[in-house]
Formats: sequence, structure tokens, C-alpha cells
Amino acid sequence: MPADEYARLATHIVSGAGFFSNFTYWKEAGYFDPAAETKPLLHLWSLAIEEQFYIVWPFVLFAANKLCRKRGLLLAALSVAAISFCLNLHAIYVKADTAGLYYSPMTRFWELLVGGILAYWHAGKGRKAVPTAVSSLASLCSAAGAGAIVIGLFCISSTNAFPGWWALLPTIGAAMLIGAGPQTWFNRNVLAHPAGVWLGLVSYPLYLWHWPLLSFAHHLAAGAPPASVRLVVVLLAVPLAWMTKRFIENPIRLQARHGRVSMLVACMALVAGIGIFTQYQQGLPWRYGTVELQREPGRFECEDRKKNSGCIFGNPSGKIVVVYGDSHAEHLTRALDEALGKEYLFYMVTNGSCFMGENVLRPDIGNQRDCRAAQEKLHSLRGKNIYAVIRSQRWHAYGGGGEASIRELVSDALLAGGLHPQRTIIVGSTADVGFDCEVSNYYALPFSHQRQCKPADDTRAVNRLFIRVTQALQVGEGVRFVYPYEKICPQDQCVAIEGHVSNYSDTHHLTKDAALLLMPDIARALR
Repeated sequence: MPADEYARLATHIVSGAGFFSNFTYWKEAGYFDPAAETKPLLHLWSLAIEEQFYIVWPFVLFAANKLCRKRGLLLAALSVAAISFCLNLHAIYVKADTAGLYYSPMTRFWELLVGGILAYWHAGKGRKAVPTAVSSLASLCSAAGAGAIVIGLFCISSTNAFPGWWALLPTIGAAMLIGAGPQTWFNRNVLAHPAGVWLGLVSYPLYLWHWPLLSFAHHLAAGAPPASVRLVVVLLAVPLAWMTKRFIENPIRLQARHGRVSMLVACMALVAGIGIFTQYQQGLPWRYGTVELQREPGRFECEDRKKNSGCIFGNPSGKIVVVYGDSHAEHLTRALDEALGKEYLFYMVTNGSCFMGENVLRPDIGNQRDCRAAQEKLHSLRGKNIYAVIRSQRWHAYGGGGEASIRELVSDALLAGGLHPQRTIIVGSTADVGFDCEVSNYYALPFSHQRQCKPADDTRAVNRLFIRVTQALQVGEGVRFVYPYEKICPQDQCVAIEGHVSNYSDTHHLTKDAALLLMPDIARALR
């Protein structure tokens, strides 16, 4: 791993050891967040939520039992589950906070409480009500539960807002399977089969093993590994899970050993300490033999950005320049601040995957609520004396793949958000590159030295078309076009890494160093 990724892994090690990794991943989640496949300890987020639940829930039950006695436990479980499920739906349909929805304990506690309610029912009257013999109702319940899980397996994907309503399928399905009892046909013949029981016994270490193996396979392949490799990796996780259960878990759980809890706590503290040390050293003490690749992100961070979709930087007494668009406007901002910040005052109004058009809208791209907020912020600047606007987008992502659509998008951009600037600068997008592959070649990772990185021919073609179409447009005197593609991809050969400096921070976003290459053109256009 490069040092920055290794330092990030150290952060995940610390948060995993402390059972708060769900908050770490929640904080990281966003448009520029590294792909989930590159995080070897991502799966520990669910263990963190479980641990948080087990710490809080006994105190809630104790208070409920004191206050309500007979029905207090059931009322507490039902109430907290209902509140948690409603917060889960609120996060989808009102806040549109997909990361918070996924990683927040309050939107996931209801799933654990379904099991708690089932246990309460089974321990009370429910246990007596379930016949020991096979009943048609219990069999139907078991089959329906298994069916719900299978449907969820095939229907739930990254395109669904999860958990949301979709989480009812695996959660209620599991509850129905368990609630049906051990004598139903499916439970007796499938779940209780020796192979199924054995797999169940190793399922916890299997969960711990499978994801790091898949993640490191992704790192070594410099991208998604082939299906055959993924299958081999998952099969490899099975014997590793058995050995973990046999030689680590069982001895610790079943054999009486003096001070084993203290030993485990000390080991966990040691792991966390290594993570903290690596964080402090920014991942560098383990790097040797290769100069660290320089890839400083291009986007400018500011404290008030999340509150109002914008921020201000540069010279407070300079002419006002509004930078707006999607993340391809964001990746210019750090270079703008460094190269032109002494001369101009920049207002940054951006949101990832938002077209920010006046008449042309792309509601199917990005988060509509956040896009509207960014556009409202842009319109709130109409009363100011705006000297120039810099509009930058990933144009082809919004349908700008043909001549007519490019003219439509650019004509809309020339409206400049109704700000009436003296100068309008339209910045083209970048071509995609095989960034993971390029980084892998730079560090000469095992099995990957100097592989052929796949060129993104489709995005090179649309960038060439954008240049040709916009150069032929009849525009006003104050309008200028700047083309990152010409700087980063001379003669159609995109340069991802030059020397020890990366031009890309991921597959299509520029680093600050690459954005600085555009600053002379932008400076001339502004002046």
C-alpha cells in the first residue's frame, strides 16, 4: 500500500480494536472516499455496532424493568426497535444520508432487536404455543423465511437504499426461520444437516477471514480480480476459518486459563498501539526502497462546506470568482488557492455528481436534495459583484457524449447561474485512467510489475469531441475554454504518474499538482 492508504488502514485498526469502526467509515464515506474493496477491515463495522448495542441495551432493560416491571422488557424492545426503524427510513427519504443510514447504530439497532423480541416471545407464552410436532403453519413460516433471505440475496444490490425497507427481507426472514422451530422440514433437513451445522460453527471466523482476503486480492490485482480468483479466495477462507475455530477460538472459549481476559485485552491494546504509532508516522516507517508517490488531493477542504454546500478562500479584498460544478470543480480548488489566491477571492459552490444547470437538469445523477441545496447557494450569490465564474463538470457523465448534447450543456453553462460575470471560464473534464494499475506499477507490487494498464478509450473520445465542439462555438468575448485533457493527455496518451508525482488521485479526479498545470490558462482567461 502507498503510505497514505497504509496510514488509513492504521486508523481502521485502531477503530476496529476500540469497536467504533462504524463511526470511522461513516466519517470517511463520501464522493472521494476510496472504494470499499480497498479497505481490508471494512467488515468490522458490523461488529462495532453489535458491541455498542450490547453495551447500551442491558442498561435500557434494567431501567425498563424497574419502571414497568411485567411488560417493561417487551415495551422497551418494541419501542426502541420502532424508533430505530423510523430513523432508518428518515435517513433515506428525508436526510438522504446513505452513509449515516448504513453505519449509524441507531438505524441498525432494530435488526438486533428483532432477535431480542423473538427471544422474549420464545421464552414466554410463545414457547408453549409452538407445537413440538411439525405444523403446517410452522413449515410455511420456515419456507417463507428462507424465501425472504433468498430474494434479498438476489434483489438487494448497491443501487438499493440499504437498510431501509429492503433490510426487512433478511432480518424478518431469519426471525421466521428461527421462530418456526427445529422440527420444520427445512430447518430439520437443511439447517440441521451436519454440513450446515459445521458451516454454521465456523461462520464467525469465516466472516472475519473472507473480506481481508478479497480486499488484498483487489490490491494485488490493482482492481477487481477475476471471478475465478474471488472464488478461490473465498474457498481459501474456509480452511482458515476452521483452523481459527479449532486452534484459537475453542481453546480460548472452552479451556480454563488464568488471566485469559487480561491477555486478550492486552493483545487488543497492543494491536491498537501499533495502529496509533503507524498513524502518527503517517504510514511511512514501513516504506523502503521506493520514493513515496506524491498525490495530494486537488480539492479544497473547509469547515462550512457541509453546512451550506460552499466555502470561501483566497484574498478577502480581491475580485470575486465563483467556482461551481461537481467534483471536477472541486479538484481545481486547492491549486486555485495556491496559484491565484493572493489575487482573487474564491467562492466554492460544488457538490459531487451535480450538474448545477439552470435549464438543463440531470435529476437522475447525484443526490437531488444536496444538488438543490448547492444550486440555492449559487443563486444566493446573484446580488454580489461577481467578476468571473469558473464552471467545471465531468461533462460526459451528464449526457455530453454527442455534439448536440455538448452544445446544450455548454449553452446552459454560459448562463453562469444568472450571476452576470465579466468573465466565464468553462473547464473540460478529464479522461479516465486505470489508476490502481498505475499505482501498482509504481510500487512494483507482487505479481503486478509493469502490467499493461487498460486505457479508457471511451472517455478519451468524448474529451476529444468536447474540445472540437466547443472550439467551433460562437461565444462572447468574455468566455474562455480550458481543457485539462490537453495538459494531462498530450497526443492522446494520458500520463497518470510522472516521475514521483501523480496527476490523478483516483480514476478521474486530478491531484493538486495536475490542477496546477491548468492555472496558467485559467490565469490568462481571468485577466
